Amino acid sequence: MSLVDLDFSGLAQQAPTTVVGYARRIISEMDGHFGEGYMKRNPALLGEMVKAAAIDFATATAAKMIEHGCNRIADMIQLCDARTVEARADKLAALRQRHAHRV
Repeated sequence: MSLVDLDFSGLAQQAPTTVVGYARRIISEMDGHFGEGYMKRNPALLGEMVKAAAIDFATATAAKMIEHGCNRIADMIQLCDARTVEARADKLAALRQRHAHRV
């Protein structure tokens, strides 16, 4: 299972669309709070807010990827533990059978 459906080329092509989406949402939100045209008068603020949105998304994405990886590792450890327990139980049963035949 892949958490990222696009290859690097696809991600590169998607990036400008993502930035435009961030900018439009920020303009709408900020103009709604501070009045129409606020972000046009403050382009540096718009740039910084787009950066902040991208950083927030990247951080959340990294956290999700780490969580996914940790969950997979935990699943593998549990699987190995289960196999070890099964193997030990099989060995114990074999020893009991051998001992039973000796008596």
